[in-house]
Amino acid sequence: MPRERLVRRELTSARAAEPIPVWVWLVLREAGDYRAKAEALAWTNDQVSVRYIDPLGREGFVWVWANAVQCR
Repeated sequence: MPRERLVRRELTSARAAEPIPVWVWLVLREAGDYRAKAEALAWTNDQVSVRYIDPLGREGFVWVWANAVQCR
């Protein structure tokens, strides 16, 4: 199991009452590195769950390291 998933299991995550607008840096095979408008849905001390739209118009959900996220 990936380390990130193990870390999330051991930590309590907080959920946003409403999605929080953020910028997130992502790396996708099809699009490379890019900064996307996203919404933070939940977080731990080290990671953030975000919903984003990729450059090809697809919706995605992913946990990223907290330093890849900035408030909009």
